[in-house]
Amino acid sequence: MTNAADEQRLDVIARSLNRHEWNPTLEEIAVGDAFLRECHRDEEPSQCFPRGPQEWDRLRTEGIAGLVARVSRLDRELLPLWRNRLPSDSPVIALVVIYVRAAQPILRHADDVLAAWQGAVRREPTRDEIAEEARRLRVSPEEAEAIWRFEEARHWESQPPRGPLWDELLPTWARLMAVSSVMAAAVTGDVEY
Repeated sequence: MTNAADEQRLDVIARSLNRHEWNPTLEEIAVGDAFLRECHRDEEPSQCFPRGPQEWDRLRTEGIAGLVARVSRLDRELLPLWRNRLPSDSPVIALVVIYVRAAQPILRHADDVLAAWQGAVRREPTRDEIAEEARRLRVSPEEAEAIWRFEEARHWESQPPRGPLWDELLPTWARLMAVSSVMAAAVTGDVEY
């Protein structure tokens, strides 16, 4: 199925949910809930990614690593578990399939991005740089070092060829968020009127 067909199917599912033409069954809600838990799961990455000062400050590279793991679990665990238990035309199964397919443009770049991350040589901060950063930000030396490492990694992400790649993949991330939003509405019943 093409992106256009998947987008059209997503739109049809969202409209049927909003119009109460599709009322998810308890089984569909269970699948949707499992999907959402998978999407919000905080990965224990095999590579150590620095984090920014706020909980939501994550590197795009870490997002790719998490997506690789998530899509693998959805495709290998969640779908096989539920496909035979729900009707073949279940909108919730369609949403999971659309999500897995929508992720493919990002997954095609994942190996290269993650290999570049593992092979990158990032400069270590000096004690003086950490002390200056701590003074400037009014944080502890440990927090200053964490922020410094995060900013250094974010700078690495902005360099070619990765910098333009993020812009190229932005529509794909938006599609993934759209699928997740429809799934959340199906699970919670919080639909637009």
